[in-house]
Amino acid sequence: MKKTFRRAFIEITNRCNLACSFCAVSARPALDMPADLFEKAAVQAGALAEVVSLHVLGEPLIHPQFPAILACCSRLGLKVNLVTNGLLLENYPQDLFAEKCLSQLSISLHALSCLPEAERGAAIRRLAAFAAAKPAGLTIGFRLRSASEDAFFKAALKELLEAFKLTVSPGADYVKLGEGVFL
Repeated sequence: MKKTFRRAFIEITNRCNLACSFCAVSARPALDMPADLFEKAAVQAGALAEVVSLHVLGEPLIHPQFPAILACCSRLGLKVNLVTNGLLLENYPQDLFAEKCLSQLSISLHALSCLPEAERGAAIRRLAAFAAAKPAGLTIGFRLRSASEDAFFKAALKELLEAFKLTVSPGADYVKLGEGVFL
């Protein structure tokens, strides 16, 4: 049955491990959504939308009950897209990302622009290694949005393409980096 909406967004936390210049600043107190409240919201969102996206302002991987939230989504039969800056992926076992609800993991590379320049390349290489070892069935999308003449954009693109041993012509809408891995 077709649902009313393509996507519903649930902000499971408004806390983040970064302070990106492009993110909105909020005066709200830093909070994590309790797992029981998340389940109620997920039931409602799942009834209305084809996909539940765990992202608004906070970094979902910072939530102390993140594995339980994914398990709840699987139990409810939801299809989940997770948007993250990726820096906390290594805090979880790789098999967590094989959770049956998780269909897409989008990594915002532009968030890494707030890291010290000397740390950016290593962070991108770790994210590329995570993507190369991803569970079957999970799609990973690296998001890199900026003007192509932007220095960070150029450096991040170069680092990511080198990690996947690829070259690409400028102007492509997306690039297949590997099986189920896109830029």
